[in-house]
Amino acid sequence: MYKYMFIYSAFSAILTALPFYFENLWPITFISLTPLLYYLIKNKLSKLNAFLYGFTYGFIFYLLGVHWLWSLYPLTNFGFNKLSSFFIILGCWLFISIYEGALFSLISFILNILNLGLLQKAIYIASLWTFLEWFQGLGPLGFSWFPLSLPLTNCPFLIQIASVLGSLFISFFIVFINCIFSIIILNKNTRKKSLIILCISLVLIIIGNYICLNIGNNKYTTIDYSIIQGNISSYNKIEENFVKENLDTYISLTNKSFEDNPNIDLVMWPETAVPIYLNKNEYVYNLYKEIAIKNKSNLLLGAFTFSDFKKYNALYCFNPDGNISGIYRKGHLVPLGEFIPFSNMIFKTFPKLKELKAFSDNLQGDESTPTIKTSFGTIGPFICFESIFSDIPKSEIKKGAQILCVATNDSWFKESKQLEQHLRHSVLRAIEFNRYILTSANTGISAVIDNKGRILNTVPQSTSGYITGTANLIDNRTLYSYWGNIPILTFCIFIISFQFLKSKNLYKKC
Repeated sequence: MYKYMFIYSAFSAILTALPFYFENLWPITFISLTPLLYYLIKNKLSKLNAFLYGFTYGFIFYLLGVHWLWSLYPLTNFGFNKLSSFFIILGCWLFISIYEGALFSLISFILNILNLGLLQKAIYIASLWTFLEWFQGLGPLGFSWFPLSLPLTNCPFLIQIASVLGSLFISFFIVFINCIFSIIILNKNTRKKSLIILCISLVLIIIGNYICLNIGNNKYTTIDYSIIQGNISSYNKIEENFVKENLDTYISLTNKSFEDNPNIDLVMWPETAVPIYLNKNEYVYNLYKEIAIKNKSNLLLGAFTFSDFKKYNALYCFNPDGNISGIYRKGHLVPLGEFIPFSNMIFKTFPKLKELKAFSDNLQGDESTPTIKTSFGTIGPFICFESIFSDIPKSEIKKGAQILCVATNDSWFKESKQLEQHLRHSVLRAIEFNRYILTSANTGISAVIDNKGRILNTVPQSTSGYITGTANLIDNRTLYSYWGNIPILTFCIFIISFQFLKSKNLYKKC
């Protein structure tokens, strides 16, 4: 019985990973889990085999998913030689895959010990999967990079209901549909009933998406924007002699964008466009003021800042008068990239690590998530990695953000698929919160996304350029912006707990 067990699991992992790399394959998301779930629903496994079955899926999926970590090789810029770089990246690659694989093993392990009917299993698996997907994003080490909803950003119509129930609900629906397909294949007796459930589910989701897509935004104003992409890699700009080159590139592109449109309200530069501590560099600070005053425009840009003996990754906004209208300091930092987890313990055990460039500059996080008031309205800013989490824009929408702006630096990953995957998370945020999103990236992909998740324009990766256009400032709030993930999580926790307690009572009676 167990001879081909892991083939089902591995095959599903490969199928599920493919749409994250080949955007035209997004439809297979609705069937990619079917082999995994078919075998799991059909067979009663031992506890060990159940654990290993789920682990195999998660491990292989993440091995394929985060293989772009190898685009960081070598880590010589951080003080490591090539051999050390190889083992560090290999360790991170395996750690993520093993950790996430262990989480997925819980699904098969728990399901295997419960006594559930076929349709009960479908709802239970979808609930447990959705809960674990949410769990993956918790805490400073949270890494919810691969939600099942992400490939569907290539067809925004199918995920409009995220404005009501969030992208977690989309993941729930995908898993549920995969379960129904598994049951249709597995059991002839329930096939007709399963087909009816499948058809009703698809009709309801299409109607829901259509309604959400066509809900009007009657109250909005517009702004003209310019998004600048200098195409200067972090591997170059961290060198001091490149600071002037960075400035010249961004100033030149900004001037060209004003030649196209002299009435631009907002100019946006990427995360740490010029990697200096801005409040400690009077020359560059005054230069930014002059740019804002000269162009009579708001200038939003990334820079480091130093405050109370702490270092932050920040966004500064200069208003048309040259004054700072707001500073946003990044709250959710990248583990190992911007801070070292458990650094006190690590440095105490291995004090020589402090001498390495990679470990010498830990940044601090600021979780206050302020909005920025400009001359035209309110911006909800966030930086890089923060765009994969919905709680930050939710907080900013509550504070009156009319447009969301993402400043990012993905140049460390060169031309890998990481850049496109990162951009796709902003599509989810745009739909969830009914806001235009402007994204400025150092080497790409800079983009403008409308409030329905449609990517209107981009500057391709590894290209120097800019985007100009008009964006809507929207005041209307989505239902999701009020209640977040509470409805879907409440439902999932109820199903998980109820079925678990019910099965436990049945075992006692036996």
